[in-house]
Amino acid sequence: MSNARVLVPMFFVVAAASCTDASLRVVQPMGNDLKVSGEFCTSAPKSMNVSTRIAFVIDNSNSMRQVSDPDGDRFTAVERIVDAYAGADNVESAIICWANTATLETAGGFTKDRAELEAALASCRDAQNQRDDGTNYIAALAATRDLIAADGTESERVDYLVELITDGMPTADDLEVEAIPGRIYNEVGLILDAGADQGAGRTRLDVLLFAAYIQVPDLFIDLLPRMATLGGGSFLQVYDPSLVLDTLQALAKAEIWLQSFELRDLFVVSENVRLTRVDSVAAEVQAYIDTDGDGLVDLAELELGTAPDDRDSDADGASDLVELEVENRDPTLAELEASGHDVDDALDVDRDGLNGYEERLLGLDPQNPDTDNDAMPDGLEVLFATDPLRPDDRADYDKDNVANIDELKQHTNPRLDEGSDLRRDFAYRSAGVTLIEQAESRSCYSFAVENLRLGEIPAVPGLRAAGGNHIEVIFIDKPVGGPRVTTHGACAATTAMTYRDGRRDPNRVELLMDRDAFCD
Repeated sequence: MSNARVLVPMFFVVAAASCTDASLRVVQPMGNDLKVSGEFCTSAPKSMNVSTRIAFVIDNSNSMRQVSDPDGDRFTAVERIVDAYAGADNVESAIICWANTATLETAGGFTKDRAELEAALASCRDAQNQRDDGTNYIAALAATRDLIAADGTESERVDYLVELITDGMPTADDLEVEAIPGRIYNEVGLILDAGADQGAGRTRLDVLLFAAYIQVPDLFIDLLPRMATLGGGSFLQVYDPSLVLDTLQALAKAEIWLQSFELRDLFVVSENVRLTRVDSVAAEVQAYIDTDGDGLVDLAELELGTAPDDRDSDADGASDLVELEVENRDPTLAELEASGHDVDDALDVDRDGLNGYEERLLGLDPQNPDTDNDAMPDGLEVLFATDPLRPDDRADYDKDNVANIDELKQHTNPRLDEGSDLRRDFAYRSAGVTLIEQAESRSCYSFAVENLRLGEIPAVPGLRAAGGNHIEVIFIDKPVGGPRVTTHGACAATTAMTYRDGRRDPNRVELLMDRDAFCD
């Protein structure tokens, strides 16, 4: 079965014989209609484990192996830290071994593979793999910079921790001694730049000096502390190699951070009134009743043979409108796939107005309420016949000088030009969204949208009494610095209305929503 998407234009050709209920299914002008206003807050901050990359840059020069750390306590300390993070999905490590030259022992870069890390440490520890003797800081830092620059992280936030372990003063065969500090400081800056290019939350260089036997020339006396300061880290000296584990554990520590959210957009939708064209009633666009709120107005459903008061006439798990948008689907015939439904098919996991089965039929991401990241939720894009698979928020399909996203906000039709008179009468009017409070990484806003045109909706058994109009208030927020969005809808926003001589009850003029009305 093909799942290619077919955009359904939001107008319908309906035979005149099907219009027996037309008087009830065409929305009549009723003056000023409903105003919806209230307050809402963005998602509460979430505690997130930071994706952490730890580079252990281990000096294996002759002085370190033979004098400062002959028992290899530095290797034992790194091994134990790697073991401690073995069950942490958010921590990966890399091993760079260096003396006069530097080698990335974990050939693939950062890794969680315990066997690979063990082999890398064993290779560095092995005296047979000794690099030409020396302590070439520039080579070690350059290898670290290349490691970070080549990292392919896709995390929303990543931290790079560089733990440089040494016992000696720097050497560089190709430089005069006086030029070495400047080159080293430059390499530290390049490491920070590489982290910034990866979008890192932080990149930090710590310097751990085995200091029991070292004598520092005056030229280099401030070198290591300044390296750590430039790298945003710490400089620590170890006089007893057996204590290096405690020191290194305090430095190589993954953090937990609070992920805050920012507002993307807000929509107010009256599901039961839609602007479209039904040729059997009028050649121009008018407002029509959509009793079940499925995106197909009642007159169109009567012609199609679907039920105007049931979003899924054939009870196969997909709404009538969704089935019309998928090739070779008939909304009047149950068409269950041979494999049946998945457990989550009936659920709207991402709260975009479409269940998992509908999203699968349409080729959408059931875990992402805005598959194409254009600030229009997938469910609204399906209802209004924009394209949820490609960004089209600024497109203008009907060439009426109103962008698609603004048509959704005004509850007009992005596929049909309503004309200035109808747009003036029926378009929603928004007072905008105003920031009223910001505390504990959470922002709260007020909003007001008026001129929501209501219709005289027939009673739907088990759903609502006669006259009930379902109003959806939806706002979208997203993690600060991240692309993926979250939708929030009102837990319940149905307003009933009564008519007096064809006019709505004037006492029902505003629907107020407090912050608790929205489902987290």
